[in-house]
Amino acid sequence: MSGLKPEKSPEETSEEKTKEKSEKPAGTSEKDKKVARDIVKLKHVETQVQKATGLSAVLKEKSKQETDAKEKLSDDAFAVISAISESKRLFLQRIQIVVNQSRVPLGKQPLREAEFRQLMADLVKRDILKMDTVTTEGLGPREVYSLTQKGKELLE
Repeated sequence: MSGLKPEKSPEETSEEKTKEKSEKPAGTSEKDKKVARDIVKLKHVETQVQKATGLSAVLKEKSKQETDAKEKLSDDAFAVISAISESKRLFLQRIQIVVNQSRVPLGKQPLREAEFRQLMADLVKRDILKMDTVTTEGLGPREVYSLTQKGKELLE
């Protein structure tokens, strides 16, 4: 009988229960407890959708134009831009040689002078390239092309 606990009388168990109840702070009985939703009062708040400002509309339009410019550039245009990016400025004839050399492995015919000038004029018109006229000894005025900031951004 050493492992068994002596049974408590009903009087002792009721005294223990009253002691436990008296040890709890006042106002914590199950009936007195309130749920958080009973304590907090919520107010309805109306929200409004923000309208786009003029600046955001301009920025959106500008980014759309830039993505359109990237999509509409031909392989030849990218060949021109990459050829000029390797050096700061190039003569028109040198750019034409580089572009035509890139077309031959693809099985395309070299660009004629008129087609190439049209391509260059289009890139200048789009503000991707800048054209300057330089006078050289014995050769007269020649066209030199360089990349603009927009052209540099297209390479990235």
